[in-house]
Amino acid sequence: MTDSIKQPYGIVHGGINAILAETAASLGANANLDEAHAAVGVDIAIHHLAAVAEGTIVATATPVKIGRRLQVWEVTTAVADSVTSFSTVTLMAQPK
Repeated sequence: MTDSIKQPYGIVHGGINAILAETAASLGANANLDEAHAAVGVDIAIHHLAAVAEGTIVATATPVKIGRRLQVWEVTTAVADSVTSFSTVTLMAQPK
């Protein structure tokens, strides 16, 4: 982890949780679409649960609903065994 993703007082910027959550959900959503479509973000809600100053942040996405047009995913970020954020990400299937 580098200082470039941290706020001036040494903890990871909350926007990093958003990037990780949408990336993880998008990877899962696109794996459930055909080659003619791509998943694009529609909404994201993030709950920051613990500050992170060091370590490796791992994002894990789990589908809540995989529909024809919309998909909803839950994403947790964690450092070691400590959950640091919880997000709900909604994505929409768009023609490429």
